[in-house]
Amino acid sequence: MIPAELQQQLADIETQLENYRQQLLADRRKAFAISGSIAGACALLALLALALESPGLGIPAVIGVILPLAYLGSRSSSIANAYRSAYKREINSAILRHFSPDLQYNANDGISSGEFKNCNLFSGSVDRFSSQDLVSGSYGKTKLRFSQLHAEEKHTERTKNGTRTYYTTIFEGILFIADFNKEFHSRTYVRTDHAEKLLGNFGRFFQKFSLGAEKLVQLENPEFEKEFAVYTGDQVEARYILSPSLMERLLALKKRCKTETQFAFQNSTVTIAIANHDLLFNPDFAKPANDQVQLENLYHRFEFFLDIVDDLDLNTRIWSKE
Repeated sequence: MIPAELQQQLADIETQLENYRQQLLADRRKAFAISGSIAGACALLALLALALESPGLGIPAVIGVILPLAYLGSRSSSIANAYRSAYKREINSAILRHFSPDLQYNANDGISSGEFKNCNLFSGSVDRFSSQDLVSGSYGKTKLRFSQLHAEEKHTERTKNGTRTYYTTIFEGILFIADFNKEFHSRTYVRTDHAEKLLGNFGRFFQKFSLGAEKLVQLENPEFEKEFAVYTGDQVEARYILSPSLMERLLALKKRCKTETQFAFQNSTVTIAIANHDLLFNPDFAKPANDQVQLENLYHRFEFFLDIVDDLDLNTRIWSKE
């Protein structure tokens, strides 16, 4: 449930947004009526041209069908995007401020491609990249940034018809970057252990192949070892970072995420990559602005990611971290 205090804050905003949505729906109906009328009339002309075997009349008529329908598609998309932008600017920002006045939301900004590459959790050339829904600021004592993003690699292959270009996904989901509560100087990566899951104990042989300067480290937690493969530049520091309690917390977070989740510890920050293919913070234009199910879903999604700070106990400062 959304807290009563927040519901009161959102009430006026919801009313204004619903009025705006109704105006946009009216604009869309008008665009549909005009475009549909023109396309329908041109379709009749196209049929007449076909009956009369008149290409001179048929070609313009077909164009007259296509152009209004293309305009209608473009206009409908821009109307829906206008509503989503207004909703996210008002509702999403208000929800986030409820959690902390030190947090900011920007629907049109996101984690940069450089930050994504520097997390070093994924291989492949990032040839196409998009990000949105940036949350940044402080939550308790912890500075954090997270956003949705989609990174893709470009491929080109020759076919019998020429050259085909296509893209494959490197990562799609939430990238969460937070100040860590311990100081460290090496790099440690906690990756999903595909090899052991697929091949069992034989998969451990393949884990031993290093990733650059980072070497595989074995930890004393059987359940953690089944889920993750850990690579580090400093095995002593990796064990310092991945304490028994933190390993349990990482396992619990992965179970809570219910999807592939990976971690990078470098530059005294933790980066968490949580795979997801949905646009988690987008409202549905077809639903009223005061739809409570939609509002509660948005509230709990922000809550879910902010709870990572508590899940990993990041607000507890250790030794020199303040």
